[in-house]
Amino acid sequence: MIFRKDNYYDKLKNFTKDNFEVVMDFDRTITTDNSLATWATVNGRGILPKEYDFERNALYSYYRPIELDSEVDEVVKMVAMEDWLNKHLDLFKKYQLNKNQILDLYSDKDIMSFRKGFLDFFKYLDNNNIKFDILSAGIGDFFLKFLEVNGCSFVNVDVKSNFLNFDRNDNVIGFKGPLIHALNKHEFAFEKEDNDYVLLIGDQVSDIMMVRGYDKEHILSVAFVSDVNMGEIESYKDVYDMVLSSDQGFDIILKDLKDVIDK
Repeated sequence: MIFRKDNYYDKLKNFTKDNFEVVMDFDRTITTDNSLATWATVNGRGILPKEYDFERNALYSYYRPIELDSEVDEVVKMVAMEDWLNKHLDLFKKYQLNKNQILDLYSDKDIMSFRKGFLDFFKYLDNNNIKFDILSAGIGDFFLKFLEVNGCSFVNVDVKSNFLNFDRNDNVIGFKGPLIHALNKHEFAFEKEDNDYVLLIGDQVSDIMMVRGYDKEHILSVAFVSDVNMGEIESYKDVYDMVLSSDQGFDIILKDLKDVIDK
């Protein structure tokens, strides 16, 4: 499925290589729907005791339904998301997740899968010096290593995510800043700076709030919709300029960009 609003191309025609930046989510936006989220990649890998896997899965079974339940009050859900991440962090500390274990884990290029066309999309941005920002409720240490081992440079990339703190023995002891989760990402939105236009790409309806300070007509927004979220498809169509089903990829976005920018 490919859905474009009537004014999609009217917005896009204003984009040049010098006047826009890209802001996107990571988990299940840059990666495929069937990829593990960064929070899940340690599970079942054998780098921590089986007790970690058991306790981690118990947390997931309890909190994930709360995250997905539209009937749960937003305030209650916000508290639950913070509790979930903090308790998961406590497991990293309890079982002494080490920086070297993370580096070894993410030396595997295939630990997650890029959405179709992403690497070409990234190279196009990099080759044209187009600023690229990531706002993610995942674990930044994890996905930056994944990008690195897959040849994605960080010359013009700005990242807001959850980054781990380590002690002198390189064991996890906490986070470096406030927690970012699915329901508070808007509090960390990228502010308008040098560029007048922004291409925003996410996979949740709430990802539309990853930027602020831009004129609405200067935001070109694209969403990938997973099979799980197809029940909310009309909400996606209401807020995004282009909506793509989970089997689509960045090749569509890149073609549209090139048709306007490279002509």
